[in-house]
Amino acid sequence: MTECADVRGMTALIIAVCALTGCGGGSSSDEVPPELVGTYTATLAQSDIPADAPSYLEAGPWELVIATSGAPDGGPALAINHPTKGNLEAPGLTVEGDRFILEQEECGGIGAQTTTTFHDNEYSWELDGSTLMLRTEKNECPDRVAETILTSQAWAKTT
Repeated sequence: MTECADVRGMTALIIAVCALTGCGGGSSSDEVPPELVGTYTATLAQSDIPADAPSYLEAGPWELVIATSGAPDGGPALAINHPTKGNLEAPGLTVEGDRFILEQEECGGIGAQTTTTFHDNEYSWELDGSTLMLRTEKNECPDRVAETILTSQAWAKTT
């Protein structure tokens, strides 16, 4: 009986520690390689923009910020910013090897379907010096806005 009580006590302690520290779920800042953290810029060409794109997806400069905090759960985030219109989105970010997983990325509808949905989307990444390239691995957003911004051009690290 004592062993069972010890196990129950230890289990309760582990659950309490995990609840306080966030282990076992969500993202933590140590999941983002330090060399990726920073601000990047890219300029979309008019030819990068699909004909049926929403009006806020426009050619010109865009900013990408990879941070160790700032996601809805307080963990790492990948923010997409327009220089004059501000933040487009900042979903949670998990980095697994050469893959980004954007957690609960906000997706707009297209055409008559205007409902906002949220999906975990995946991109592969390659950092060559200060140049970051992203490629789509899995994207379930019907509007393809973030996918277009993230993958159309190379990103140059500025800070």
